[in-house]
Amino acid sequence: MRGIRRPGGLPWIPWSWIRRRYTPVVWRELTHLFNAYHFLHSTMDIEKVSSRLPPRKLKDPCRRCGQCCAQLIPEPVTSEKIGKWEEEGNPVHLFHGLITEGPRAGRFYTGWFYNGARLRMCPLLFRDPESGSSFCALYHLGPGQRPPACEGYRPNWPHCEVSQRPLVP
Repeated sequence: MRGIRRPGGLPWIPWSWIRRRYTPVVWRELTHLFNAYHFLHSTMDIEKVSSRLPPRKLKDPCRRCGQCCAQLIPEPVTSEKIGKWEEEGNPVHLFHGLITEGPRAGRFYTGWFYNGARLRMCPLLFRDPESGSSFCALYHLGPGQRPPACEGYRPNWPHCEVSQRPLVP
């Protein structure tokens, strides 16, 4: 993707995953993804969030590369769950769009959306510039704070067969 440069002050964006997920480029979607990252970066202390993550253990097969999270689209969640996240100030509710067709219309939400545009990857996936590891901006909040598909996801990449670690706030 030529022409896209890293704006100053946003080293936390996982550029390699954006290049993979947004080729060929759909500029409207890409603009919405950058707006979502800018919003999160301006409302969260990303350095503080990354410092709360448990350190990677030597025998942990997960490389924290972000492959699993970058490709995961969460299943629909109820409007009650969205309301709970909103009450708790959890930004994950901002990245879900109301389902408008089918049997779940009006009662369920699905991700990843931002300002009405469907995103091709999770906007909560960040990259630590120091270690090169990817991390979830909500991981430190503990169970129930991420979409159920994220919490129950069992990675299927060869290097991740047992990488599902328990959530530790």
